[in-house]
Amino acid sequence: SIETIAATKYELVASLPADGCAFLPADGAWGDKFYQKAACSKVRYGLEGDGLDVSAAGIQTGPWGSRFELIIGDERAMASTCLLGTHNIHNILGAAAVAHRIGIKMDKIIAGIEAVAPIPHRLELVRRDGGITVIDDAYNASPMGTRAALAVLKAFPGRKIIVTPGLVELGRQERDENLAFGRAMAAVCDVALLVGQPCRTQAMADGWREGDGAADGVMVFPSLREAEKHLKGLLAPGDVVLFENDLPDHLEG
Repeated sequence: SIETIAATKYELVASLPADGCAFLPADGAWGDKFYQKAACSKVRYGLEGDGLDVSAAGIQTGPWGSRFELIIGDERAMASTCLLGTHNIHNILGAAAVAHRIGIKMDKIIAGIEAVAPIPHRLELVRRDGGITVIDDAYNASPMGTRAALAVLKAFPGRKIIVTPGLVELGRQERDENLAFGRAMAAVCDVALLVGQPCRTQAMADGWREGDGAADGVMVFPSLREAEKHLKGLLAPGDVVLFENDLPDHLEG
């Protein structure tokens, strides 16, 4: 259960030595609970909320990345990153909190933020010939990750296309999560190419219809090869394609 996982994670905080420090996110969930419970030295970071040690203000996001004011205690400085999505600013704040704690100066932290490059297949931006933009988020996917990826896609101009096998390995929650994923797709995407097994593609297609997605905008394919073949004939200049989640053979057909 999530409670058991959280309790095990908290053992890391509880086992810190006397001179240790816990860096905890203001996430409105387990991070906040851990922060309240922790008796050790602790640093709290987040995009918004009271009592933050490290935060961001004036956030601007788009297809080019993000700009924001980094706030650490009484220090402030403008930062920019090519990483896509607000969730990555949250990750950056955690890294900045650790860097500041170990004595790295603000100007060095800002330089580090600007130098960060995206990890392959994790919201990696790829410009293709013919004015096509690809957002490669094919490494893996979770319910929270798909929401972040769709938020990134929404920020782009042009027709929006998603190619995905859906969410896997979620046990009893799998159909409900894929249904919700389909609804979320319908709110952002013009076209959805669903790949693989009917146990997932059907749920996503049902969600797409529940979300009032275009009736002719959702298509199902037994394999990635078939989906990519159709995609090639579909693409036009200005299109943005999000590849969401991995597509190994065992998820197809």
